[in-house]
Amino acid sequence: MCGIVGFSNRKKLFENEEYAIRKMSEKIAHRGETAEGYYNTEDVYLGHRRLSIRDIEKGTQPMSFSDENGNKYTIVYNGEIYNTEYLKQFLQSRGVVITTTSDTEILLKLYILLKEKCLEMLRDIFAFAIYSEPSGTIFLARDQLGVKPLFYTIIDSDIIFASEMKALLCLDEVPKVIDEEGIKELLGMGPVMPIGKNVFKGIKEVMPGNYVIFDRGNTLAVRYFKLKSYSFTDNVEWTAKKVHSLLSNSIRSQLVSDVKLRMSFIWWP
Repeated sequence: MCGIVGFSNRKKLFENEEYAIRKMSEKIAHRGETAEGYYNTEDVYLGHRRLSIRDIEKGTQPMSFSDENGNKYTIVYNGEIYNTEYLKQFLQSRGVVITTTSDTEILLKLYILLKEKCLEMLRDIFAFAIYSEPSGTIFLARDQLGVKPLFYTIIDSDIIFASEMKALLCLDEVPKVIDEEGIKELLGMGPVMPIGKNVFKGIKEVMPGNYVIFDRGNTLAVRYFKLKSYSFTDNVEWTAKKVHSLLSNSIRSQLVSDVKLRMSFIWWP
């Protein structure tokens, strides 16, 4: 588990940007106790808390690469790509040079090559932000089922985002105004809130299977994934084999790590 934070500051909402980004990062320090990192331009600040799993030395974030035209892209990413090897081969077949064993590099370079279309190729859980220079756009994306959280708010044409809502609320510049509908949902349905609902006005959630493009004050939310239903025609024997295969492959793909695995088992008699 890792954590991401960031904001744009074109309207100079923050007087001390470095203090603000570090304050946000401290609020999610529990999400990544291995390392922390920061990146900024004049108008955009990014922060990352890392739990190091793959490529301990070269997989640090924020991570930046440039395309063949010299345009720079920087990512902060929380998650894990399960089809990394396939995507690596895909990129290399198109002349993309891979310099680390980190899935962060794979994700960033896939975005540089395909932009938002890269989401159609991912088989993983994720929440990430990519800042594109010199266009100035910030691209936020969340996995298909919303396993990884990502919240944001827009204030005076600037965006503030984080893995957890409390990283937004710790800033004096973010209004703490109770939303009437949100509090009704909490009292009526709590402690679990419906997806996309919260008790504070102006704070939104990147919805599962959605991406958000923030372009100099303009925000566009797009749904890229939707579950489809099909008629079930398999018999019991074939169903059992398919479930066993899917479950086995899922477990194997999630055990990829550059650190020693520690496993524990619980037995219920």
